[in-house]
Amino acid sequence: SDTGAVAAAPSAYARVLSLRTLQSLLAASPGALREGLMNAPDGINRLVDLLGHGQQQQTANAGAASSSSETAATVPEEVRNEALLFLTSLASSSSVLARLVAFSEGYDRALKIALESSSSSASASENGTGGGGVGRGNDG
Repeated sequence: SDTGAVAAAPSAYARVLSLRTLQSLLAASPGALREGLMNAPDGINRLVDLLGHGQQQQTANAGAASSSSETAATVPEEVRNEALLFLTSLASSSSVLARLVAFSEGYDRALKIALESSSSSASASENGTGGGGVGRGNDG
């Protein structure tokens, strides 16, 4: 199981499991989950915050005075990956939620993650190291 990577950080582990539970709820009862997220104060914004601001900006924001900037910048990679998978599924399930994700800068953050991932993967292959990321495994 790939959850061993987050075992050292209990809050990261809980967030990964929570996101997986939300993913299961989306599959089992999409209407109820979508309604709940739309009625929750800052529901989509909180999920988008799990994408963080990207790894390259983490060091720049490490000394930030704002706790929300610091929290968003220090999202563990495992949590960020699960949030990305969940938000992709969520946006695919509803055009209204897709627009909410867009207004919450979710697509901008996802694009930054993809660009950072491709640039770090390219530099890792140039240095002769593997650019392997964290995957979900085959736990469905």
